[in-house]
Order: sequence, then C-alpha cells, then structure tokens
Amino acid sequence: MMKSPTPHLNCPSCHTPVVLDRYDRACTVANTYLVCPECDYTFLFEGVLDGTLSRISEPS
Repeated sequence: MMKSPTPHLNCPSCHTPVVLDRYDRACTVANTYLVCPECDYTFLFEGVLDGTLSRISEPS
C-alpha cells in the first residue's frame, strides 16, 4: 500500500519546498500567517488558500 504524500508548500520568497507542518504560524485577531523556516519570509495563510499572497515582512 502506498503512503499518501506529505503536503508541501513552496515558499513564495526562496522557493524551497517545505512540508506544511514545518512552517511556523503567526496569528493576529484577524489573520493567520505562515513563516518559512528556511528564510523567515512571512505571508498571509489565507492568501495561500485563495491564490493571493500578502507580504508582511522582508526576509532577514
């Protein structure tokens, strides 16, 4: 029996494929953000779901 693939998401900044569970989460009252563990790029999680991305910080 074949295992189902682990969901990956390519970082929109460094383009590294990262397992979704490795992204750090940053939350405000209104939004949830993902933080790339490779380059610290922060983007709106809802933007991933609907195809738009909102940048909130520059990579370090």
